[in-house]
Amino acid sequence: MLRRHFAAAVLGLALLGGCGGDPGQRPAPGRQAADQQQLQAKQTTRPAVSSGESLQVLDEYVAKFNKAATGADGRSWQALLGEPLSATAGARLRIGHGRPPERRTIALVNPVLFVPRLDGYPKWFVAAAMERRGRTGRPHQALLMFTRSGPDAPWLLANRTITAQKLPKIATDGQGYAIAVTAATPGRLAVNLNDLAATHAAYLTSGSGSTFAAGPYTSAWRDGQSATSKRLRDGGWLDTAAFAQTRYPLAALRTKDGGVLAWYALSRVDSLVSASHAAPDPGAVSREVRDYLGKPPRGARTEVRAAWLLLPLAYVPPGGQVSVLGLTTDLTSADTIQH
Repeated sequence: MLRRHFAAAVLGLALLGGCGGDPGQRPAPGRQAADQQQLQAKQTTRPAVSSGESLQVLDEYVAKFNKAATGADGRSWQALLGEPLSATAGARLRIGHGRPPERRTIALVNPVLFVPRLDGYPKWFVAAAMERRGRTGRPHQALLMFTRSGPDAPWLLANRTITAQKLPKIATDGQGYAIAVTAATPGRLAVNLNDLAATHAAYLTSGSGSTFAAGPYTSAWRDGQSATSKRLRDGGWLDTAAFAQTRYPLAALRTKDGGVLAWYALSRVDSLVSASHAAPDPGAVSREVRDYLGKPPRGARTEVRAAWLLLPLAYVPPGGQVSVLGLTTDLTSADTIQH
C-alpha cells in the first residue's frame, strides 16, 4: 500500500524537520558559485527518473515486498535488493533458513521524492516516507534509495535507513530536482567527501577526535559496542573489531545550507578468540552469528570471525561536526577457524 502526498507539484521537496546549523544559513559565496556552475552544466542532463516512473517503482517495490514477505519467498525478496544492501541478503536468508527476514507487510505513507539529475549509470533517487510494518505497526521515518545499473536493468532497493533524527532540508534546482554532489564537487565541508568513509571508520576504531557529533549512532553506538565487548569478556572471549571503507560509492545530495546529506558504506570484521586456555561460553556470541554458523562455536582453540556491513546516513555541514543520522548494520558472513 502506497499513500501519496505532495506539498507541491515538483519533486525534491524539503524533508521533515531540520538538522544542524542555522536553517537560514546561506552557502558561502565560493560554494554558491560552484553550485550554480554545476547546475547550469546539468540543465541539459535528464533526471534520474520521471515522476510517473518513480511512483511506479515505489508501487512495485511495496507490492513485491509484501508478496515475498507473506509468502516467505526468500528468493523474491532478495531479487528486490541492489548494492550495497544486497551484500547482506545471503546472510539474512541463511539465518532465516531461506525465508526473508521480515514476514509483515509494509505501507509507505506520504512519500516525498528526491530525484537528482545524473550523467550515465548507475541512476538513483531517494524516497522519504513514514513506513509502517504490519497492520498495527507504529510508523517510522524511512529513507529508501533505489538504483538502476543500466537502461534495461530493474530499479532495486540499494539502501534503507530508519531514523527518528531530524533531517536537513534538501536543496533543489529551478525545476525542483535535488542536487547530486560527488566527491569531486568543489566546496568547503566539515569533512571532504573523499575522506568521509575513512574518517568514520577511524572514529569507530578509536572513538577519538571531534569530527563527529555525539549522538545515538556515534558516541552512544560505541557505548553499546563497549557493553557487547564486556559481555564477551565475561563469557571468556577476547574480541577485536576492524573498520574500513568499502568499494561502494558514496551518494550525496546538497542541503539548503550548503552542506551535504550522504549515504556510504563501511565494513567491520570482528575476531573472537578465547581469553584463556579454557573454552569460552558460546552463548556470549551474538545470536545472529550463532544462527549463521548453525551451531555454537565451541573449544578453547576456536576463533570466530564475523563480517558486517554498516550503512551510515550522515549530514556533513559546511563547518563544524558531522552528524550521523542513521546507521543500518547487517551481518554479511561468519566463520570459525581452528588454531
